Amino acid sequence: MPDTVTIGAVADSLGADIKFFVSRLENSTSIETVDYVLYDDNPEKFVWERGCLIRCELPIKLPFYYPANNPSDAEKRYSHAIESVATKLKDAQIAYVVESLSQVSAEVPLPVLFRGKDLDFDADLSNIKLVGEADEDDTKVLSCAHFCLQNISAPAIFSAENADKIQVSVLLNTSQKPTKSTAPIAEYYPALEDARLLVVDWKLDVLCYATKRLPLIYALSKLVVPGLVDQLNTMKKAIMPYLLTQHPQLRPFHFSPPGVLQPITVIYELSYGETEMKQ
Repeated sequence: MPDTVTIGAVADSLGADIKFFVSRLENSTSIETVDYVLYDDNPEKFVWERGCLIRCELPIKLPFYYPANNPSDAEKRYSHAIESVATKLKDAQIAYVVESLSQVSAEVPLPVLFRGKDLDFDADLSNIKLVGEADEDDTKVLSCAHFCLQNISAPAIFSAENADKIQVSVLLNTSQKPTKSTAPIAEYYPALEDARLLVVDWKLDVLCYATKRLPLIYALSKLVVPGLVDQLNTMKKAIMPYLLTQHPQLRPFHFSPPGVLQPITVIYELSYGETEMKQ
């Protein structure tokens, strides 16, 4: 498991001073005092001048079969199917297309495609180096800033709504130019016993904040893909109790609450409103 950084703060009830502390290892008892803290008069400007939003929407329709005479086996097969999807998101041949969502400039950069083999899922966050403008000469060191608008005037209001936005699309088609020509083959495997088809249908929607100097390969491997897997597992747990009945209508929504600079994501059960109307 990679090292994590924990930040804590203590406030004096009789004064305005706040002291911050940092623990750099998950199981460490060593705590360091933060001697210097930057308080910006305009935190929104500080955050959004240096960062951007990365969004990835992934609709999933997951069909699987389970024995008709053994409904309890459905949960096992459902869990296995979810694990297969999570593994597929890190497959060497899966493709991630990165493009800008900004429409205010004609100089929008062309989309860039990354394969799973280009990403680094085992990298330690503390060892990731941010990219300078002079370093962006190939896709390996291409940063988020490549898709952010550099030559336009600053927005009147710094906020998530006006931030630079990057869209990530997931392509599961792994077809590539083969080394030799082959004909497609279809095989039929009859079920050994009566089986029933179950389909789970949902839409993942991940929204991440990243510094513009973060290399795109790490934005994908350390933010977007883990976000998709985490949301996938969250929905898996929510649907599991209702797997053989009517599935909850789960949908992620993004909000910018007052006092919080970056958006947060909440997964709602859309059928609650329908239930209230029927009562």
